Amino acid sequence: ADWVPVINAAYAKPDHERANELVEKAVKRVTGILKAGDRVGWGWSGDKDSQGLRVVMDKAGVDDCYLGLSALEYPDFLAWATNEMPDRLDIILNEKINIDWLAKNPKMLFPNSAHASRWFAQVQGRARKIYAKKHKKDVLFLGRRKADWNQRPDYVESGTRVMSPIYDWSHEDL
Repeated sequence: ADWVPVINAAYAKPDHERANELVEKAVKRVTGILKAGDRVGWGWSGDKDSQGLRVVMDKAGVDDCYLGLSALEYPDFLAWATNEMPDRLDIILNEKINIDWLAKNPKMLFPNSAHASRWFAQVQGRARKIYAKKHKKDVLFLGRRKADWNQRPDYVESGTRVMSPIYDWSHEDL
């Protein structure tokens, strides 16, 4: 119920000028760290953050991206993701995270914050590492935001720089 007024206001009276400024600032963050010849990609999950990041990546001219999945995804999500996925999406599937795994790890059905990090490491984190290595990426961009209590991704992992150009966007901005 807390989100209804925010969503209604965003659709009823969008601030196009602010949105354009935010996108331009994020694009400059992307292009400002890239060097000639850098192999670049980004993470798409279909969630609100990756949809915002998609606008930035499109404008920055970065096409390559990845999606980390488990064998437990909802069929409706998979159908939606298939219809909405970016053109140059590499799907990284962790087949070991399946119904048998879930039966052995029942706390992961609806994980609390202590268990959620394990989930993200085994699905999204694993996919990020596989994608970066497979495609020899120098830089990866993610849609992590401070407003979602995410840690700011601006680090180097196995030789790949990882960062989020929309880190400071609020929910309303997104």
